[in-house]
Amino acid sequence: MLLAALLIVAAQNAEPDAAPLRAGQPAPYAGILMPAEMAIRLGQRVESCEFELQQSVVKSDRLLSIEKTSCEQRIKLLETTTKLHVNDLEQQLLAAHKAAERQWWENPALSIGIGIGAGILFTAGAVYLAGQLSPAAVVVSQ
Repeated sequence: MLLAALLIVAAQNAEPDAAPLRAGQPAPYAGILMPAEMAIRLGQRVESCEFELQQSVVKSDRLLSIEKTSCEQRIKLLETTTKLHVNDLEQQLLAAHKAAERQWWENPALSIGIGIGAGILFTAGAVYLAGQLSPAAVVVSQ
C-alpha cells in the first residue's frame, strides 16, 4: 500500500505522462521499467550529485575570489614598485643632467686635485729653496 502511495506521489511530481503500473499491465510508452525502490535510490543519487555540484561551485567561487584578490594586490604592488623605480631613474637622470651642465672648473674632483697638486708644488718649492740657502747666509743671533 505504501509503495502504491509513493508511486502515485512520484507520478504526480514526475512528467505528465508518468503513471504507476501494475504487474502484467502494458506500459503506455517505451522506456526502462524499474522497481520503485530503485527509482527512489536514483532520485536520491541525483539529488546528492546536484548538492555536491552546488558545493563544488560555491567552493570554486570562493577560491576564484581569493585568487582575484591576490592578483589585484600583486598588480598594486607592481604598480607601486614601478612608480618608485621610475622616480628613482628620473632623479638619477636629473642629477646626470646637472652634472653635465656644470663648468669644468666647478667639478669637485678637479678642485680637490688642483688643491693637492698646489700643496705638493708649494712644499717642493719650499724644500728646494731651503736647500739653496747657504749656511753663511743664516744669521744666528747671540
